[in-house]
Amino acid sequence: MHPAGNGISVLHVDASPELLDASRSTLPQVDQRIEVTTVRTASEAMDVLDAADVDCVVAEYALPGTDGVDLLEEVRSIYPDLPFIVYTGQGSEGVAADAISAGVTDYLQRSDGREDWTVLGNRIVNAVERRRAEQRATRSQSHLQALTAHTNDVILTVDDDGDVEYANHAVEDVFGYEPTCLEGQPLSLILPDGCGDDPMADGFDVAQACSDHGGVDLTGRSRDGDEVPLSASFSMFSQGGERYYAGILRDVSHQRELERKLRETANLYRALVEQSFVGILLIDEDGYRYVNPTAAEMLGYTQEEMAAKDPREVIVPEEREAVAERLRRRLDGDSDPSRYTMTALHRDGHRVHLQAHATPVEYQGEPAVITAIVDVTEERERKRRLAESERRYRTIVENFPNGSVGLFNSDLRYETVAGMAFEDLENDPEDMIGERIDEVHSQDFIENCVDHYEAVFDGESRVFEFEYADGMLARGRVIPLYDGDEVVNGLAMLQDVTEERERKRRLAESERRYRTMAEQFPNGSVGLFTPDLRYELINGEVFEELDTGPKEMEGELLQAVRNEVLVENYLDRYEAVFDGDPQVFEFEYEGEAFRTRLVPVYDGDEVVSGLEMTQNVTEEHERRQELEHQNARLERLAELLSTDLQQPLSALEEALSGGHDGVELAEAGDAVAIESGSSEAIREVERARDALERLTCIADDLLETATSERPTRDDSARIDADVGDDGTASGASPAVGDPTAPDDGITLDDSASIEDSADPNDSTAAGDEN
Repeated sequence: MHPAGNGISVLHVDASPELLDASRSTLPQVDQRIEVTTVRTASEAMDVLDAADVDCVVAEYALPGTDGVDLLEEVRSIYPDLPFIVYTGQGSEGVAADAISAGVTDYLQRSDGREDWTVLGNRIVNAVERRRAEQRATRSQSHLQALTAHTNDVILTVDDDGDVEYANHAVEDVFGYEPTCLEGQPLSLILPDGCGDDPMADGFDVAQACSDHGGVDLTGRSRDGDEVPLSASFSMFSQGGERYYAGILRDVSHQRELERKLRETANLYRALVEQSFVGILLIDEDGYRYVNPTAAEMLGYTQEEMAAKDPREVIVPEEREAVAERLRRRLDGDSDPSRYTMTALHRDGHRVHLQAHATPVEYQGEPAVITAIVDVTEERERKRRLAESERRYRTIVENFPNGSVGLFNSDLRYETVAGMAFEDLENDPEDMIGERIDEVHSQDFIENCVDHYEAVFDGESRVFEFEYADGMLARGRVIPLYDGDEVVNGLAMLQDVTEERERKRRLAESERRYRTMAEQFPNGSVGLFTPDLRYELINGEVFEELDTGPKEMEGELLQAVRNEVLVENYLDRYEAVFDGDPQVFEFEYEGEAFRTRLVPVYDGDEVVSGLEMTQNVTEEHERRQELEHQNARLERLAELLSTDLQQPLSALEEALSGGHDGVELAEAGDAVAIESGSSEAIREVERARDALERLTCIADDLLETATSERPTRDDSARIDADVGDDGTASGASPAVGDPTAPDDGITLDDSASIEDSADPNDSTAAGDEN
């Protein structure tokens, strides 16, 4: 059932159609609010009650298959407060008694007169209005109970003697008393003397005084003796001829605390606005209404000077119209965009870049705009520098050899990563951007290396090495990147140095071998020098031309420890070694001759060092001079044998050949004469011919000896090297250890053979060939 409106819906149940027709036509004439629905059986009546809102049921006692009392009981079981009137023409005292016992609202015995309908109509209206009044009272009571039960305010009634008659549950929350404990107690228990403005007046005095004019602020006292700030209102009412006071007490502790905090906030806000690092401007249609000191200082003015200016006047000319348009839109309530940048003019004329945040507000009932401004001139410059730095770092990243470069922030997250990914890394470089270091590196790396990354933001640079992939070695370097005094990022450079480690090992091994060779190098010295012409090592016999000992020379520049003549004439030879050009040159010092050979030392295709081998060749030069003298003598002998001796031998041979021809002629002309004297002549000629042959053989042997024993260029290549202006030596193919033989250079691995050739007992190592 739903509560009815102003109309009165009546359900009339009767077996007589004529009676029901009369009901529908007559009852609305008694009261126009009445609307009648008629049915003839009890079951039909229940159907109507289930389907529609009915304000009153009127039923005949005698109904088909049942009676009105049974219907009443059924209706009461479902709708206990629905008005029900038995209107019957077969009434008796017994029927009336049964109806009253069943809870009938009214009982009316019908007659045939019209006045019966008037009486019935009036009783229907009275029953419905009474029920509606009871419903309103019930609802009001429920509302009041809900209000008093659920409100946080203390609601109480006080009698004319000042004692509490009623208190709701909130009294326990506010004062600590249970309602039943407070009822019957004087109001002064919770509102003692001095609770108001009058120190002699208690709460009841206040209740009587303020019952005619609104509320008042009071100070109550809790059961624990604590003061409770209250906002109170009292009103007087009468009941049963007695006067009472109804009071509502509100605990305003929270409100007072909020007010206190609001005052503190207002003071704090005022202090923040006045002392803020952010400029604050309040602008309306008339211009600046407020300018805080920071905003004025940003542009070089006092607050008063700034407030007196037109807001457009402080903007650079090319932006004034755009800024004015934004201001107009905000005054119209449009706040999009709320953030923007603008360029202002400082009092001294330089430009100040500002970031503004504008919010439309109401000021003194009119539209206004609060704008917060921040000077971003330095930030803009900083971003420019950061962008430039990032460009440079990206260039480093993209060109970093044999490794990777990463830019990371204070959260240890990579911002930029590129280059070669090590097997230590769990991701490719591009996938590492935005990830934390401990999310992309191995556990060993994290445990041993992350502290180096963290140290960067304390301003430290670190260099460390770590192994990965079964003995492969990488070197890491992390350095802080500053913006002013602040470390804004860290730069990590990871490089595979496995080859470098191997190269260092080879260099160390080669240096050991070179040092061994240097220590054993005969009749001279061996030095190893770097591309900047600094001795890495030098040892052997140190000549007087050296100004310092070999140990003192190591680590020093050549030009600092060698004499001026050598530096002046031959320093370019040392430099040429690092272009891959071997050099040989000789020089004299203190009357002795020296020969120096310079060869490049390679590691792969790179010249990493130069090898200097210097020997005293004074004895070699003396021997060469002696051989040259011997050559001259032999050449003279050969000349004598070939000209002065050969000529008479040739003449004699010719003469002997002619005499033989005469004998033959004699034999042909005078055989007798020849026979008589030829035997002796022939024997003399033969003896002369034998002597001539022997003399010719001796001359040939002397000439062959003279020419064969003279030293040739090939035989004396190592002694008599033809050293040209370009410093290279001609002669036989060079052998390892021969300081006069030019070479294209040696590799680190050649040092073993060099070390072997440094045997002091090996004449080739010393260049001493006899």
